[in-house]
Amino acid sequence: MKKVIEESKMIKIEQETIDTKNKVYDSFAMEKDTISNERKIGKKRAREELFQKQEQERATLDADYEAETIRMNQEVNKKANKFAEIIRKEAGELLERKKRNAEKQSFYNNMLSGNGGDL
Repeated sequence: MKKVIEESKMIKIEQETIDTKNKVYDSFAMEKDTISNERKIGKKRAREELFQKQEQERATLDADYEAETIRMNQEVNKKANKFAEIIRKEAGELLERKKRNAEKQSFYNNMLSGNGGDL
């Protein structure tokens, strides 16, 4: 009977040891899952931060591009206005010259026809 009691105690101790090991393994597994989840969360957060940073950089580049485009358009408009002003001035001078030439021609025609002419 003593032997049965000792064996029963040994079985009980073994079962407690197995239970303790299972608890330790469960604890390690939970800790591993926690660490894994923290890593996943950290990676996700890092990806989100990178995405936000890239979006911000993209927005900055878009704004810079837009500003540069506006500046270049203004510069082109200034040059076009100067060119148009030069063309208007030259066209005015050309019309004035044409008018004077027509007056001279009329004067010479009148002189040749004997009507006399006043310049």
